[in-house]
Amino acid sequence: MSRTLLSWSEPMFFALRFRTMKQWLLRLGIMLAIAAVSVVGLQWMGRNVPILENLTIGLMLGGVIVLFPDLFLMNRELWVDEEAVHCHVNGGKLQFSHKFLLSNIELIELVRPQDWEQSPGKNLSGMLLHLNDQTQAVFGIPRSKKLDTMATILHRQGINVLLREWKPTTADTRVRVEDEISLANLKATTKDAEFLQLPAEEPKLNPLGVQIIGGLFGGGPLLVALIAMIWGFVHLWRSWNELSVPWRSAWGIGSFAVFILGFLFILYIGQFVENAYRIAKGRENLRTRLSPLLDVEDEDVFPVVLYNREMWSNVISRSADFGFLQVNRRRRAIVFEGDIERWTIPLTALTVARIEEAAVGQEGAEPSEIRYYVVIGTERDGKSWEIGLSRPRTQWGSDGPEPRKERTRQLFDELKTAISLV
Repeated sequence: MSRTLLSWSEPMFFALRFRTMKQWLLRLGIMLAIAAVSVVGLQWMGRNVPILENLTIGLMLGGVIVLFPDLFLMNRELWVDEEAVHCHVNGGKLQFSHKFLLSNIELIELVRPQDWEQSPGKNLSGMLLHLNDQTQAVFGIPRSKKLDTMATILHRQGINVLLREWKPTTADTRVRVEDEISLANLKATTKDAEFLQLPAEEPKLNPLGVQIIGGLFGGGPLLVALIAMIWGFVHLWRSWNELSVPWRSAWGIGSFAVFILGFLFILYIGQFVENAYRIAKGRENLRTRLSPLLDVEDEDVFPVVLYNREMWSNVISRSADFGFLQVNRRRRAIVFEGDIERWTIPLTALTVARIEEAAVGQEGAEPSEIRYYVVIGTERDGKSWEIGLSRPRTQWGSDGPEPRKERTRQLFDELKTAISLV
């Protein structure tokens, strides 16, 4: 089975908006002609009915005949896989599907709203297929779809793509630079970054026991709620004949409501309780280390989770390390003390310092989440190295894009201030 690359629903009535006034008048003329023929036919059949009623019947018949094909143009589902561009119309029992093989497509032209020769309406983009047999097919693209992203994904499949003000790229379109610090004026480094594995004698910040207990704090109520829901439905099934209708409803609705409450807990409270516990235990364990690189009691120490770039857009992303980071202005260096590594990066050794935004999910699809990372880079063992820093949240509530961005901005501003003082 071919992998789906892109999918979307065409804006309503998109294809109909291309018709000119002349084309609409022609269709009106055809409808009136059918109506006239119908009236003559009904009168010739000798029906003893008023002419106005015959005319109404004729107009309805003409309208159905002329407008019926437009039902297949009202709203179309489209997707592109590794084999073809697919179009599907679902009209209940009347369904229509067609596919355009990529091998039969000479060029895919993506059109911005302002670039139509004949505008189909404001803010509507489109995809124009130029086929090998010199015919064309046009489809609408909703405003939520980014044409540059679509062009990049199609181009990677070896398809000829045309889009104004777009250049082919191999970069992940889900990630973009939000802000960046210029390092051009930094003095030449006199000391390289130093990376060290955590010595065996040093205690872990988050040992397995802490991770298990934190997971129970965060997800335990959901597990209990799931068990309670299952038990409630089993009891309902076994006692169905003994319970009155109100009690049946109470058991059914109540069991489901318990699970929903458990889910809401983990969404708005549980994950942040887990973060708070792990950070608190991390601070406690860091105080017991023999030779830490930083003092956890300092106000400018941030708890951070480290992620490699390939994990940024994954729905379930595995971290590279957890620990505490300090932008030490006195030492003019970034210091990190983690579970796996500890390192010191002089500010003059930085090659990258920026905020990057990452959309979670499949490339080209609507993102399920937006994440922000402070990205730092340097030379490590003679090669370029970079890492994304994310600040975990401990406050209860909804953690949307703006709170994530604000936490990232605080760490980034600390880094920017320190660099400006070098």
